[in-house]
Amino acid sequence: MTELERNKDLLLRIATLAADAAVARIYPQLDELSKHDAEQLHGRKWLDYHISAGTITPHRKGSAKNSKMVFSRLEINAVWQAEMLSAKILEVL
Repeated sequence: MTELERNKDLLLRIATLAADAAVARIYPQLDELSKHDAEQLHGRKWLDYHISAGTITPHRKGSAKNSKMVFSRLEINAVWQAEMLSAKILEVL
C-alpha cells in the first residue's frame, strides 16, 4: 500500500467518524444502541473485551438503577477504527 493510499484510507475513516459524531449530536437517540444491537456490529466477544478493558462504557438510559444500559455507536466505531489503524501500522512496521 502506498503512502497516498494509506492517507486516503485514514481520511475516509476520519470522515466516517465525523459523520457518526454529527448524527450523534443532532439525533442522540440514533447513537444509542442496546447491548444486543451493539453486539451485532462487531461481535459479542469483541464488545465484552472492550467493556472489561474500559474502552467502551455503557450508560444508563434513565436515572433508575434498573434502567436500560445503552452503548454509543460513535464510541464503538471509534474503538473499532482505532484497532484497525493500529493493525495497519503494525503491518507497515
